[in-house]
Amino acid sequence: MWVLPNELPHPRLGLAVGRRHGGAVQRNRIKRRLREAFRSQQHELPIGFDLVCSPRAEGELSLAGCSESMIRLAGRLAARFGSAGSAGARE
Repeated sequence: MWVLPNELPHPRLGLAVGRRHGGAVQRNRIKRRLREAFRSQQHELPIGFDLVCSPRAEGELSLAGCSESMIRLAGRLAARFGSAGSAGARE
């Protein structure tokens, strides 16, 4: 996941799901789960950041796992971005 600041009062989501995740059906399923996790947890994510998710090709992604990981990673990266003052943070 990458995090970059934006000037908006809400977070935005970007997705990068490559061919290593399988065919189009599998990639679209992953993107749907990530979008739903973002939509359902949007109020708990840091405000004023663009989140770009690029999931690893390890195992199957559940909706609960996506939601938990998104909140945890976004919070950690947004805190790191604020304290480090770098151009972007990635994990």
